[in-house]
Amino acid sequence: MSRNSMPLARMLAMVLTMSGVSRATFYSHFSGIDDLAIRLQDEALDEIAAQAVADDAAHSADAMLESQRRLVAHYAQHRALYRTVLSLPAAGDAASRATDAMATTIAARIEEVATPPTGIDAALAATYIASAATGLIVAWVLGRVDADEETIAQHLLDLMPVWMHTAPTAPPEDGIRHSANEHQRN
Repeated sequence: MSRNSMPLARMLAMVLTMSGVSRATFYSHFSGIDDLAIRLQDEALDEIAAQAVADDAAHSADAMLESQRRLVAHYAQHRALYRTVLSLPAAGDAASRATDAMATTIAARIEEVATPPTGIDAALAATYIASAATGLIVAWVLGRVDADEETIAQHLLDLMPVWMHTAPTAPPEDGIRHSANEHQRN
């Protein structure tokens, strides 16, 4: 277990006490504390995605930054829970499930409003973006990265492909996209 994680039994007892739910009731809804964390994350991702649509985040870096801030704030608010789950022996599975959930949300967002460059597969791009974002968030939650919430949110935005948060541009007059090298030769 990492230096800052809470023992699993203590974390579960705290969750049960705070929620007023019995252990039997908890296990009738969740397979374990990791399942709770994944469902909590799924709900947060759904809320963040819905707000991003309302904010038109696909066409505004400022709105996309707000989405990243909401995401980081969610993990900060529930950091003890996520840190505990990510410190479990099966943490790789939890991180993988988190990445898959995030990739699904990102893929839906790409399909709805983003315009990836020609040849970029939306599902592959979503998996790549989710893996990178999850990797940074996990490192931050576990204390492997020393940064404040704003720095993490800003990096999530800055490292994201620009086409995820800018309006598509009109194609060149001839309708053909040229590489930078072709433009220099012409």
